[in-house]
Amino acid sequence: MVEMTLVGDDCSLPVSSISKVGRRGLAGTVLVHKILGAQACLGAHLSDIVKTAEAIGSSLWTVGVSFSSCSIPAIEKSSLLIKDGHYEFGLGIHGEKGRNVALLSSLQSVVNEMLRQLVSCSGDEGLVCLLVNNLGGLTQMEEAAITGCALEEIGSGEYPARYEFLKPLQRGCTPRCEQSALYLEGC
Repeated sequence: MVEMTLVGDDCSLPVSSISKVGRRGLAGTVLVHKILGAQACLGAHLSDIVKTAEAIGSSLWTVGVSFSSCSIPAIEKSSLLIKDGHYEFGLGIHGEKGRNVALLSSLQSVVNEMLRQLVSCSGDEGLVCLLVNNLGGLTQMEEAAITGCALEEIGSGEYPARYEFLKPLQRGCTPRCEQSALYLEGC
């Protein structure tokens, strides 16, 4: 028996700009892989695993930001050019256009914008699991700073979280990070 599930966790873009294929799959897909893989290892029936995947799909949201352009092999000049001191909110992992480019005033303000977007997409209260993902182009120091900002904001009580999962899981070549929120209430 074969089943298929699609994960479209990107909530960076307005609904009006989403293409016919739907939302993009970002770092949240890794959480899906881990949860469904664990379920399979415990001997769950395929139909139960598919039900879990569907429940997770409606409770999982990801936003990403990029701090500079990346070099794409075999392309001399990138079509993606982010000016120094700016960031692009919602840039796709393959360089797809994001929501907007903005001046980088502070890292904390960028992290706060990401968390606000996650909460606005979910419509739920109580962030249960937060994944902060470095796509590989950030240094460990930059990753630690972003993680620290996220934990500080969550610790303020505005975005309560029970679990934080902070690790580079989905990789790329752009200096960017993603935050994924998984609300376990409906799962």
